[in-house]
Amino acid sequence: MHPQTMLPTSAIWSMGSSSRRRIEEVALSRWMATIGNAARSRAAPGRQALARSVASVHAATAGVTSELGMRATYQLVWTASQQRDLTSALAHAERYASAPNAKPSQRAEGRWAAAVVTQQLGSPEQARAAFDGWLRQFGADPELEKLVLDVQTRRAKL
Repeated sequence: MHPQTMLPTSAIWSMGSSSRRRIEEVALSRWMATIGNAARSRAAPGRQALARSVASVHAATAGVTSELGMRATYQLVWTASQQRDLTSALAHAERYASAPNAKPSQRAEGRWAAAVVTQQLGSPEQARAAFDGWLRQFGADPELEKLVLDVQTRRAKL
């Protein structure tokens, strides 16, 4: 955000709590997107610092109990994956998919991410089983057409 377009802190604190909360959510969401983009860049310096930043947002937003925490958890899947910390990436994907407040689309995304990370772990049998399980559970959902195609493509390459 351009410094001249930022609201002064006093203006933010004089707002109602719901407006303040929304501003915080938007700011954190933009910050997480920036961190995620930088973490995915191979040339990005300080990728470990970025991962710690995403983890801090995850912790500050009460983990998977809030929508922002859910987004931070999903970002942690890909941040850990890019750092080749696949065990951690898989744990984050499973936490995301199994969160009590996860929407059906988030459960599908989380299970898909877990299958992709399983594939990255280098076990074709386990990846095949993960993709097959995903297709059994979500393959008939017309809203997940792009993910279904991705899973089928990845499964065919195993």
